[in-house]
Amino acid sequence: MQQAFEGRAAEPLPALVVDDDVEMRELLCELLRLNGFKPLRAYNGREAMVFLHSAAPRFVVLDLMMPEMTGWDVLKAMKSDHTLASVPVIVVAGRTPGASGIRRSDITAYFQKPLDVERFESVLELLRRVRPLEPRQAR
Repeated sequence: MQQAFEGRAAEPLPALVVDDDVEMRELLCELLRLNGFKPLRAYNGREAMVFLHSAAPRFVVLDLMMPEMTGWDVLKAMKSDHTLASVPVIVVAGRTPGASGIRRSDITAYFQKPLDVERFESVLELLRRVRPLEPRQAR
């Protein structure tokens, strides 16, 4: 059975990056790519919700302050949708967790800008190794 997998590279796992700051979004996407993930990009929360329902990303890297639909709104929508509630969320924001109103139980990790790249990559490594709580399918 093991021979069937030899010589084949594993398909990169999709991960969604949601940030209206182009430079930060591209930095996060590059870090994901370098760590074996397939980055999906969203400019705001509305775009993120479309990707969450259509592409079934393994996890979300989420900014909080965005136009149209904020990161807080995305978190609220995810937690109230049983198909999205178990998707891990990494928040990368300019505020501290206490100031943001986010409960620690709602997120997997929290990073304040500027990003601690080494710590971020260690979280990515953990997410690559952990299986999702529920199998998710793109619709």
